[in-house]
Amino acid sequence: MVETKLLKSTKRTDYLSIIIFIVCFPLLLLGQTDTTTSTFTGTTTDVKPEGYYDLESDTTRVDKKEIIAVLDFSPNGIIKLEAEVLTNQFAIELNKTEKVIVYDRVGLKEIASQKGIDLENCVENKCFSQLASLLEVSKIIYGKIEKLDEFEYINGKGAFLSPFAISASMIDVKADTIFAKRDKRFTGDAEDLMNEVQITAWEILGLEVPQNLLKKRSGETGPNSDATLVGTVLRSALLPGLGQLYMGQDLVGYFWMGSGLTIGLLAYNSYDKYKKAYDDVDYHYDNYLNAMDPQSIKGFRNLSIQAESVEAAAAKEAEFMLSLGLGLYIANIVHAVMIAPTPESKSGSAKNKKTFFDFIYNKKLKQPQLRFSIALD
Repeated sequence: MVETKLLKSTKRTDYLSIIIFIVCFPLLLLGQTDTTTSTFTGTTTDVKPEGYYDLESDTTRVDKKEIIAVLDFSPNGIIKLEAEVLTNQFAIELNKTEKVIVYDRVGLKEIASQKGIDLENCVENKCFSQLASLLEVSKIIYGKIEKLDEFEYINGKGAFLSPFAISASMIDVKADTIFAKRDKRFTGDAEDLMNEVQITAWEILGLEVPQNLLKKRSGETGPNSDATLVGTVLRSALLPGLGQLYMGQDLVGYFWMGSGLTIGLLAYNSYDKYKKAYDDVDYHYDNYLNAMDPQSIKGFRNLSIQAESVEAAAAKEAEFMLSLGLGLYIANIVHAVMIAPTPESKSGSAKNKKTFFDFIYNKKLKQPQLRFSIALD
């Protein structure tokens, strides 16, 4: 009986082994096939079949672009961080030309730091040669951005703005010569400065400046390039700040709107106080006339006098708020006229035209000045 059980158990084990083998054998074959395929694929990556063409390895088809190193512009009158931001934008614009490749500026600073090169004082050919040798570049661009100590009134902007001077030089290190140089002076805000730096990137390579940058310089582009003087003034006359929003000056527009709303609410509050005091005067005066006993007569008379005092104060306060509101309304329209575009400013001639007289604010002397100049070109 025991032997029979052992035989049955042995047969059952054999059957189980056969079933496992039948199920697993195809999987084993599949696994060997995948491994073989994988190995085959791996071994054929380095073998080029006849007629095979590798685009990446064919350097004859790739336009070789010159690699240029760009040093941070030296700041004068602006903070270092602003100069770095402008330099980064200048480098980005150089890459957009698709004529050169700007050396990675982070890597440039790391290499210079490792070799003990002070990039802030790297303005001589000896330093340029050492840096060019380390970076394996032939040309280096450096320059400075200066904010002048005076202000000029720009009609198109409706504000006193600072003049800036931009100087950029491209050095051919091997030839020890200045390959290209751009010097310019202009007046504008931070957005104008950024745009002028972008234009300089194209000019220093001797390339045609894109129209979008030139239009932005001349004031033809913006939140509303079709804005007119009449449209701006009418909008500000309709609602304070609306003309400023129309011109794209959102912050100033909301300021005019907020100021107008605040003064309007204060004026309404003063008028409400005046109206209530006026009604109280009538109410207490009627009671004063109809009162019979001396005590009531005296009480209503005092209340009527107090109401008249409150009425007079509220009337003065309302008049002051109305005058202030009217002054704000007129100032808002005047400002709209100042920032509104003129035919000359829209064509760009007003911005680039040199006048005989310029109204400026001298920061050193802390006083406005009338400057006389003659264009020699």
